[in-house]
Amino acid sequence: MLKLFSSILLLILTFNVIETSSVSDELCDRQLNYFDEALNRRDSWAVFVFDTWAKFQSSILRGNLVIPGGFIDCVTFRHQSERADIGTFQGQHCMVRFSAKTEAAEIDRENGFDWREIGAIARENNYNFRHGFCLPASCSSEKVLNYMRTYLSQADFNVTEAECQTNDPLKYEIIDIIAIVIFSIFGLLMVLSTIYEIITIRNDRVPHELYASFSVYTNGWKLYNVSVSKSSDDIRCLHGIRALSIIYIIFGHRYGLPMWNVISNRAAIADWQQNFHIGIYHTHQVAVDVFFTMGGLLVTWSMMKSLDSNRLSILRLYFRRYLRYTPLLGVLMLFVISLMRHIVFGPISYMDGGFWPFLTNCNNWWWTTLLHLQNYVNPNEICMSHTWYLSIDFQLFLVSPFLIYPAWRYGWKYLWTLPTLALLSSIYIFIMSMVFNIYMVTKSPDAAPFEFFIQWIYYPTHARMGPWFIGMTLGYILYQNRHKRVRLDPFVNVVMWILCLSLFTAITMGSQYMFLPPHVNTTTLLENAFYLAFYRNGWSLATAWMIFACHNGTGGFIRWFLQLPQWQPIARMGLSMYLLGFIFQHFQIMHQKQPTYFDEFDLIHLFLGDLLASIFISTVGYLAFEVPILTVENYVHNKIRGKKIQVTKM
Repeated sequence: MLKLFSSILLLILTFNVIETSSVSDELCDRQLNYFDEALNRRDSWAVFVFDTWAKFQSSILRGNLVIPGGFIDCVTFRHQSERADIGTFQGQHCMVRFSAKTEAAEIDRENGFDWREIGAIARENNYNFRHGFCLPASCSSEKVLNYMRTYLSQADFNVTEAECQTNDPLKYEIIDIIAIVIFSIFGLLMVLSTIYEIITIRNDRVPHELYASFSVYTNGWKLYNVSVSKSSDDIRCLHGIRALSIIYIIFGHRYGLPMWNVISNRAAIADWQQNFHIGIYHTHQVAVDVFFTMGGLLVTWSMMKSLDSNRLSILRLYFRRYLRYTPLLGVLMLFVISLMRHIVFGPISYMDGGFWPFLTNCNNWWWTTLLHLQNYVNPNEICMSHTWYLSIDFQLFLVSPFLIYPAWRYGWKYLWTLPTLALLSSIYIFIMSMVFNIYMVTKSPDAAPFEFFIQWIYYPTHARMGPWFIGMTLGYILYQNRHKRVRLDPFVNVVMWILCLSLFTAITMGSQYMFLPPHVNTTTLLENAFYLAFYRNGWSLATAWMIFACHNGTGGFIRWFLQLPQWQPIARMGLSMYLLGFIFQHFQIMHQKQPTYFDEFDLIHLFLGDLLASIFISTVGYLAFEVPILTVENYVHNKIRGKKIQVTKM
């Protein structure tokens, strides 16, 4: 095994000595002239290169502005010239940005359509084009710009930017080697631990907990076990709510990504957003608030149970919470700043930064990510944008003991602090929205920019704490009534369910109007501020009633559906699906070779693929980094305390 590992490292290191293209202005000029001459002669190789170039396309007025051309054909192209001063003509794919000149070119309208009229269309609509061109790899970006300015000199365009790439292998750096070693170690631990456990069981012996901690056999069985728990501490409806919420988040991310993706009919998105059912897509944001609600509930239940039994250790509580998701977050960040750049390969992967903001932000702010401080320290440069949730979750967890203990110690009269804090978060959002002119969708130049909304309303813990404290309030109520069923008048029960479902519907339909495109959005600042302030807490209140009613024995079909044991595997690996699913979706977009056509049916089709892929890769993440590390921590803790470890057979 060691020999195999050494061979792999040696193979990786040899990539550093593979001959790659070099930039040379003199060679670039010679090869460009050589290409122009060959194209004028219609040499087959030059025609092939020209065929990979993007051409002016249809549906420009519908937003079809980015045409990569033949990316793979370009970067894999090699032509060996018979001239020694030319050498090998290696293809380099360049995404060139150009826009209409300030002053209109003279157009001859008597001889039919003039292609310079494309410039007039671009100038009128303030369009920027991105076209892919295949040019020699010896050319620098500046040389590419100069050549394209000459090429488009007769057209009505200014060339402003070029982003080029070849298929030369990237040099492996120290961080890449470290990542490969770490991932290899974890993979090796899983293999050895699984083999050990299987052999031990076949010999009718009980496996050692530590040696079997990375075993896919035991951990996989626990992950996909769908038996119904008989414990009174199991709030069974949470499995369904957690699973549906993470599915909803993946669905929403797939809907949101086309807004930043390269779309050949971008104008169709604005038309589609005016549909009646669009609120279903927009409301996916509140699924994260459902996780906050459940987090507050479960931490309250767990801590009050520990306080009752006098077994609460605050330091270990914090430590286990940190281990709950930080190792998976850490290895994901390591993958993003190291191996991901070797895997992502497409014409738009570098366009407008591509995945480089991930790489840059994670390199600069890795410590705030691991300390869960990034939503305050660097809110505009968050490493992996979706990881803001973990920072808020951990910060709220840190303050929870100081709010739970007074309620446990002094009873109901101190519970009022929790809903009060939830209300204060709504008041803060309302005031900030009104004072700084914040809309859900920026409608006018005097409105606050989107970055302001993100920094002051979307990311801060004090703005997102409402659902958590609503969940803590519910957790206190459920725990105090854990051994009895709360009797509700049937009429009250029906009214509460009507209010619950109505609140879900109102928030969903309201988002349709809040997120309308700017040119048709007629909502006022007051309406936006009110919706922003209360829709998250409103959704959490409705969720809290649903949990209470289902756990209390009412709810009918809803209760039956949420308590289906088949939800348990997805619920258990919800964290992995949240972290890894989003990265997979970004990878899919950055890896594509052509723009996509926006269509709702295709969107749902892509989402189903995202869901299946997320389940697969999240299973690996859960088995490799979530369960084993907590198992090892539990084993070490018990050994230190001198507690006998109980091992049960499956």
